[in-house]
Amino acid sequence: MTKPLGQRLFEVKTALEELEKELGEGSMAPDDLEEFKGAVDYIRLSVWALMTAGWSDEYQGLDSSRAKQVMARFRVQQATTLVRSALGDLEAGTLPLDADELGQFRAAIGAVANRLASMS
Repeated sequence: MTKPLGQRLFEVKTALEELEKELGEGSMAPDDLEEFKGAVDYIRLSVWALMTAGWSDEYQGLDSSRAKQVMARFRVQQATTLVRSALGDLEAGTLPLDADELGQFRAAIGAVANRLASMS
């Protein structure tokens, strides 16, 4: 039997608090933290996308093709906002051009640009 939503949310909140404590103590491995961050981001974006789209019978579960499309479109909107913000940071000099993150950022943007070019 499925647990009530309130109980499940309490369990998630408790787990998050435990992880926050581990992080503060320095006992969490960086790889574990990155994996956890990815899971939390996925949940947050999925819920936000579905709430923005308006949950209805059309979106029965996160595995439906329509729900996946809504979430993908939402991620593209969020990515567009983030890329524009990053561009502003670069132009303002807030983010130095030798920042380690820029190599991965450049590769990701290049891969997206190449994929979009191959689709048109």
